[in-house]
Amino acid sequence: MNLGAYVGLLEHAQRALADAFREVGTAHRDEPDVEHICQKLARQCERHAAELAPFGERYGRRPDDEPERLHRDLFDGTRSGPLALLRDLQDLYVMACECDIVWTIVGQAAQGPATPSSSMSCTAARARPPRRWHGSPPA
Repeated sequence: MNLGAYVGLLEHAQRALADAFREVGTAHRDEPDVEHICQKLARQCERHAAELAPFGERYGRRPDDEPERLHRDLFDGTRSGPLALLRDLQDLYVMACECDIVWTIVGQAAQGPATPSSSMSCTAARARPPRRWHGSPPA
C-alpha cells in the first residue's frame, strides 16, 4: 500500500471538508448556531490536516485529480430554498464519512509491520473523530 497517497488524500479531504463547513456556515448564518458550529468544525478539520502534514512530508504525497474530483462530486456549493440547509448538511455528512473511511485506512496501515512509525498511529487515533453510534449503544 502507498501510505503517502492515502495520507495526501486524507489531508486534502480534511481541508475540503473545512472549506465546505465554512461555506455552509456562511450561507445559512440566519439559522440559529449553524454558522458558529460550522466555523468550529472547520477549525477542527484544519487542525487535523495540519497534524497530517508531517506524515505527508515523510511518506510523500501522490498528486492526482482523484481527491479534487471526489470532493467536487460530494459538495458542489450550497443551495437555496426550503430544504437547502438539510441538503447541505447531508453533503457535509457524506464528506465527513469519506474522511472517516480514509482515517480507518490510514490508521490500519500505520499499524502494519511495514510502517515503523508509532507516532503515525497515535496521530491517526488522536485526530480521528470519535465514532458515533447509530441507534442505541451496546450495553
